[in-house]
Amino acid sequence: MCASCHQRRTLIESAFIADTVCAPVPHRHIILTVPRQLRPLFFRNRSLLSELHLAASAHEFPRGRHAAPIGNSSVCGKI
Repeated sequence: MCASCHQRRTLIESAFIADTVCAPVPHRHIILTVPRQLRPLFFRNRSLLSELHLAASAHEFPRGRHAAPIGNSSVCGKI
């Protein structure tokens, strides 16, 4: 796929996700990066990615709940 077609497809899909999938509420986007020295470890043992995801969620989700305004029934989700 050429760069022009890819860009067009990306814009269409992102609009679809924003309009139909995401609820009209504030979202927080978090990116978890793995240091270069640890990447071979995760490449060899893919099950560690699940553990990393769970550990990051356990750390970040409580902070997100406390950052919500009082009286806000916020719900944390992850993909």
